[in-house]
Amino acid sequence: MRVSERARAGGARWSVLYDAALIAYEGHDHRRSVELSRVALDLSREIGNRVNESNAHKILGIALWSCWQIPESIEQLRESARLAQELGLMQAFQGAACDLGAVLIPVGDFESGVQWSGSALKSHSAAVAAVATVNIAEAEYLRGDLDALSAALEDAASPVARLPESRFRSAFLQAEGRLLRCRRRWDASLAKLEEAFSLDERLGRWENAAQELDDLALTYLGAKRYAEAARALQRGAALVRDRPRPDEVHHRWIEACVHRAAGDREPARTAVRAAHEAYEAKRAALGDAKLQACFEAIRVHRAICFAYEHDEWPPPDTPCVVALPRRD
Repeated sequence: MRVSERARAGGARWSVLYDAALIAYEGHDHRRSVELSRVALDLSREIGNRVNESNAHKILGIALWSCWQIPESIEQLRESARLAQELGLMQAFQGAACDLGAVLIPVGDFESGVQWSGSALKSHSAAVAAVATVNIAEAEYLRGDLDALSAALEDAASPVARLPESRFRSAFLQAEGRLLRCRRRWDASLAKLEEAFSLDERLGRWENAAQELDDLALTYLGAKRYAEAARALQRGAALVRDRPRPDEVHHRWIEACVHRAAGDREPARTAVRAAHEAYEAKRAALGDAKLQACFEAIRVHRAICFAYEHDEWPPPDTPCVVALPRRD
């Protein structure tokens, strides 16, 4: 960066800024990634390079997503997709569309998220196709449509197989483990989730690994192996230590369910209170009323609110106790 500043070469400086923003993102320094990508975006506009501008919008969008600045993240990714499409850059458009789907689905806007992801299903890039299919699988899991989840995983198998060491491979294994859990195939679910965890642990992706340990705890919970569920949560605590949890809402709810199943009512109430506080903070940060309504409608969030307000919970042996508590 110092050399590029001295050289006063706009294109070279943009490349350095963009790469630095990507490195910061991969290193989980998301605020730094936002800062660098904003500078890269301003520079791309200053030198009039619209391809670079589209790329800068994209990295800014995903960095904002990781900081839970969702409305601006959506705005940046939409602009990235618009510019890429206008410039005829189909693969860049598909990449931005996949990222947009990945932002919209966890917020609960499943219809839009699946639509954006679906626009890239036939991408020539294995990575883009893998993102698209894994996004759709995530949406179907959160919606509770197990047949659609199974179909999505069938679609995902081919592109994911071409990326054996990728985060998409571990996400695919995690989704398989979730489907097997929902069908009460406990041992098969545990095997898939342990494989996903081992891959992410080996590659140093602690955020993904922490989520997979939460899923392992859930499967043990469904199988009524309560001590092992508690140990899975302890493994996650050792992994995360002082780092911020990637999904505090779901983690605290899983913790609450494990305590509840073990008969530890007070720790369960403490954990569900923490889950509710984290949920409320995330919901408020969305700002946009439509996004807030989508977020409120996600099954696990409805379960958290109901448990917090009425102390009524799904049965502890329900295999979908976190993501699919069928109250309706």
